[in-house]
Amino acid sequence: MTRETPIGLGAGLAAAALMLAPLGGSVMGVVLMIFAALPITLVTLGWGYRAGLVAAVSAMVLLAVVLDISDGLSFGVTIALPAWGLAYLAIADRRTADEGRGRIPLGTLVVVAAVLSAAIVLIAAISFSTSYADIVSRLEQTLTESAHVLFGIPKEHPLVIPDVEDATAFLRLLSYVALPLSAISATIGSLCGLWLSARIARISGRLPRPWPDVAALRLPWWALALLAGGGIVSMLPDIYGLAGQLLLAAMIGAFSVQGFAVVHFVTRGRATRPMLLAIVYLLCFVMSWFAFGALAVVGVLDLIFNLRRLSGPGGWPRSPQRPK
Repeated sequence: MTRETPIGLGAGLAAAALMLAPLGGSVMGVVLMIFAALPITLVTLGWGYRAGLVAAVSAMVLLAVVLDISDGLSFGVTIALPAWGLAYLAIADRRTADEGRGRIPLGTLVVVAAVLSAAIVLIAAISFSTSYADIVSRLEQTLTESAHVLFGIPKEHPLVIPDVEDATAFLRLLSYVALPLSAISATIGSLCGLWLSARIARISGRLPRPWPDVAALRLPWWALALLAGGGIVSMLPDIYGLAGQLLLAAMIGAFSVQGFAVVHFVTRGRATRPMLLAIVYLLCFVMSWFAFGALAVVGVLDLIFNLRRLSGPGGWPRSPQRPK
């Protein structure tokens, strides 16, 4: 514990510094803020859960001192503690059915990340109001003010957005979908941060678990129940419906991760694999939400029908050999 404390304090200082980077007013500061959870997950994976907890708590305290107590608590609840918890689960031992010890499967970690992301976005939303209508109204007002600043239009003038016929209707629609999209982004982002931290820990020789076959990732069967449950609850009124929307969206993000795994798995052994993967990732960048939705469908189909069973041991189906 003596060694873990200074390491955790250093990681907490780094996390707080990354979170404060946008105060400099530069675009790079905003980019650095995205990686604020990285020091916490990295120190948790490499030096244990105690060092990670010290990092999370110290970052919260530093932000509370520099900014405000509410800002420190908000960082802890929405970023630091979820990142620490997910990293801890990634290296935690668990008892298997035969009384042996093992690691939590990657698919289970993906579902945990999705549920955490949905909960985080829900907590952030109800911190403004417990009324869904009020939350949407606040979001629309914030988006409108941001658009006026972005396009340099005075507040007293009508808002005009290039290539958009009705800016008011567009922002109203965006305010309805912003929170579910945030749940998907949070799910993908937390998993990408965990993967990057694990890669760094592996390179440094401090990753305590063997590197798994990420392309073989498979969600547990009960993930389908969460997906269906989110869809059913999303039809309820007010804040309950919002909770269902967020769970549904986060599980779509989780299944899109399995879809990515399927693409990586079935392209193994093909000479065109780099080109095919580049096309998939380019589509995710250019047509992000459509591409992620398509990958989620692939993930659901793979969980039900085991699409990877159609490929050979290395990936792509092998051509039948001709008889000699």
